[in-house]
Amino acid sequence: MRGEEPMIDILGTKFVVDVMRMLLYQQRSPLNVIYFSNMENMGTHYRFEYDTDRKAMPLELQQDRENVKVVKIPPLNVLDPEGMSLKYGVPLNEVMQRDDLSFLIGAEDYIWLRQLLGGTLPTIDLAGDRFEIDLEGNRLLVAETRAGSTSLNLLERDVTGFYLLGYYHKTGKQLVKIPEDCSLLPVEVLPIKIPYAMNLDSVGASRKEYKTDLGFLKYYSISPKHQTAEILSAPQMKNMLAISRKMTKVARDLNIKYGFEKPAKRHGKRLK
Repeated sequence: MRGEEPMIDILGTKFVVDVMRMLLYQQRSPLNVIYFSNMENMGTHYRFEYDTDRKAMPLELQQDRENVKVVKIPPLNVLDPEGMSLKYGVPLNEVMQRDDLSFLIGAEDYIWLRQLLGGTLPTIDLAGDRFEIDLEGNRLLVAETRAGSTSLNLLERDVTGFYLLGYYHKTGKQLVKIPEDCSLLPVEVLPIKIPYAMNLDSVGASRKEYKTDLGFLKYYSISPKHQTAEILSAPQMKNMLAISRKMTKVARDLNIKYGFEKPAKRHGKRLK
């Protein structure tokens, strides 16, 4: 029979481990909760910021950080192995041999994640050509041989921020830049649209943005093993790029106006 839920002491305050709801709640104030989904899963432990005054995570825009500390706690299969066994219907001895991720993201995704962490790169199809995605190197590598590569810097983010837009030279197997005033694309150049960052390579993007392997898990699902670029029409691409560039300029102008960004430096002497 299930006994009392286990507790953990966080800098002098006792919290109850609630595996079923995936949270910690303060023993003396049960409405004060800390969700595991808001913590950073480091694989061997969870890490999060904790305000010792509020006995909770700091507020998003909290300026007073004097009482904010970084806390590390063990994974759930260590904090409450019995609770994990009951929740997932897995024998207790198996819970102890696995890590939290194998329960939280599913068996198939877990196997793929271990492959990514081991150095396997996800792949993407560009008009029938297969490339490996190397986000840490900001490039696509020709699959299998890795004999050639093409830079992702040649693509631009769309207005949603979730996709990259650009042009692929089918014959040369390269991403290319096309002048804005180009009225007719060469037949071997195709407008393409692919996912951006976390949705393209979760682990690679996480290493770049969060400096950890698993930072993406807080906000994103694991990216697929293989994806296919969407081929757009030339008018579609031109329209989407125009909107994206216009919105980027508006955002930059606002950032400069309110002091969040410095204007670009002018080169040469100023005319009097």
